[in-house]
Amino acid sequence: MALTIPERHKSGLIKLLRLPDNLIDQIISAFEGVTPKFFPEALSVDVISKVKGVSSADLIEIINALLSLNSHRVHADMSPEELAGEVVGAMLETGIEDIQLSKDNQEAFKQRLIRFFNIEPLLIASKATDVLQSHENVFCGARILTDVRPVFGSDPSVAPNAAVMVHMLNLSYHHEGQLKELYIAMDTLDIEVLREVLDRADLKSQSLKSLIKRAGVTYLDPYDEDMS
Repeated sequence: MALTIPERHKSGLIKLLRLPDNLIDQIISAFEGVTPKFFPEALSVDVISKVKGVSSADLIEIINALLSLNSHRVHADMSPEELAGEVVGAMLETGIEDIQLSKDNQEAFKQRLIRFFNIEPLLIASKATDVLQSHENVFCGARILTDVRPVFGSDPSVAPNAAVMVHMLNLSYHHEGQLKELYIAMDTLDIEVLREVLDRADLKSQSLKSLIKRAGVTYLDPYDEDMS
């Protein structure tokens, strides 16, 4: 499948295209020794202190675009050189003046992209995201709507003297790139069952996290990297 540059990442590519070579060298050097992380914001925190002349906001946009492009590389099992060639071709096809490249600049920008695509923390971050999301249904969000429902007797004209409580669990999830929703009715006992299941999952997570760290393996935790 031919590469298409998402609209939200074109700005990051434009910024990467316009950076002078000395800043490119600074950014790439700054990534040396950086621990892989899920989110551009978290990666930028470790890099921005070592770079002079690039704002944190611009760096986040650039990293975001590179992570997205690396995800395409992971899916298509491409080399950095192949991906860089596809990116340059996709940029030319957009017709957007700001990301057009002259013949003389195409090879230079391709080599710049190859240098970034060889940065290990960026590749690992893209692969980690792919591992987490390579499922038929991926959790997006949840909320519970609670209401009280009256229970009428044999005569519906008589005010009810009983009521039940219903919790409506709303799960949103991604399926084949589309956002979908599922509604599940629950009672108060169901809430307790769900809480026990989640608490057990959290205990297992903490136990496995300790095991991973004792093994000397870097554990990538999206929760710990939440920059919002």
